[in-house]
Amino acid sequence: WLSMMYPRLKLARNLLAKNGAIFISIDDHEQHNLRKLMDEIFGAINFIAQFCWWSKYTISSHSKGVSRQHESVVCYAKEIDEFQIGMLPRTQEMDARYINPDNDERGLYKIIPLHVVGGKGTAASQMSVTFPNGVTWECPKGKAPAHSAEKMLELYHDNRLWFGKTGKSQPNKKSFLTEVKQGKTPGSVLHFKEVGSTHEANEDLAKLIGKGMVTFPKPVRLVEHLLRLSTKAEANDLVMDFFAGSCTTAHAVMKLNKEDGGNRRFIMVQLPEKCGEKTEAFKAGYQTIADIGKERIARAAQQLEDKTGFRVLKIGDSNFKDCSLPPHEYKLEDLEDMADNLLPNRNPLDLLFEAMWILGLDLHSPIQTKTIQNKQVFFVGDNHAIACFEEELTEEFAKALVQYKPRRVVFLDGGFASDAVRINIEQLFQQLSPATHITIL
Repeated sequence: WLSMMYPRLKLARNLLAKNGAIFISIDDHEQHNLRKLMDEIFGAINFIAQFCWWSKYTISSHSKGVSRQHESVVCYAKEIDEFQIGMLPRTQEMDARYINPDNDERGLYKIIPLHVVGGKGTAASQMSVTFPNGVTWECPKGKAPAHSAEKMLELYHDNRLWFGKTGKSQPNKKSFLTEVKQGKTPGSVLHFKEVGSTHEANEDLAKLIGKGMVTFPKPVRLVEHLLRLSTKAEANDLVMDFFAGSCTTAHAVMKLNKEDGGNRRFIMVQLPEKCGEKTEAFKAGYQTIADIGKERIARAAQQLEDKTGFRVLKIGDSNFKDCSLPPHEYKLEDLEDMADNLLPNRNPLDLLFEAMWILGLDLHSPIQTKTIQNKQVFFVGDNHAIACFEEELTEEFAKALVQYKPRRVVFLDGGFASDAVRINIEQLFQQLSPATHITIL
């Protein structure tokens, strides 16, 4: 298990942004090993927390010994000084403690004592202050003043003390809602009432795609909670789950975006693990775990009325023949075969995404398809690239294309009507759109 996890976590750290964090759900059997592994790869100094998720609210009578009702969620930062833990939304119960009986223009506040624990009968704890309104405050026995006498008088003159409805009661300090943390500090215990349970996770998934499709799914609310701690609505953060399963993380990203107006994006990575023929998933028509995840994303997006869409990409071989042999190893028939460098049964989208990968373009970039002089042309991103994988390209076609002045333009090596046309097209772009970089695949 350690040998399997080590290279994946090593790669995960390399992929993380400096201010990024990783969350790993783990049970008691391996959490101690995981912590050692994470200390080695991420560094013990970058440890954030080990959350205890109260995942089950029932006791299983079938358990041998102790019925486990929790799982752990281990969190590490890429660089502890760059990472900032997010705040949770304030609750109505928290805000209900704030009042404004004297109509203070600074708004709602709650009152807090002018003393703190820890006086232990010292001289400081005997301090008293008489305010201009005639009220004398004395520090309670065994406590210590929270402020100096000078500071308390400053608070008085700034109308930051509340002397009760009569104006003669023992004073307390006003703590204004606008001046406190605009959120709730997260705790290390994740209660199922706040973040969901395993039962809730199964029920949510059953409503979307059917019952019993995967084992041990995570509740959307749990992942949404973790996203609140590690991402911001305004930051356009990218979230990756490389053990995606039923793609709860994608569901949570879309849901949180809808709630706070964020523009978080997601990458889900899942091996096409076969569904057993006796499983409910196979009976429902799903061949692999990845198929379940894709369907879950589509249905969750429909449920949330999310119209942003997603792309499904598979790792495969290159669309082009291997031309990397030393010259002396080629035979005549090999050279004739290399006249067409494309492998059979490859479509234009296959070629486009490999070209985007080669050029370093984001694979989520928007793509438009246009027909120019009866040729299919792909426009990628905000004029980042134009690609055409048709054959018999002419100078007239290039003249129509060069008007767009793209940053990059991509053609196939065998796509030109002749070698002379290829040279003329390259010269045409150099004259009319010199900033365009031409790539020939």
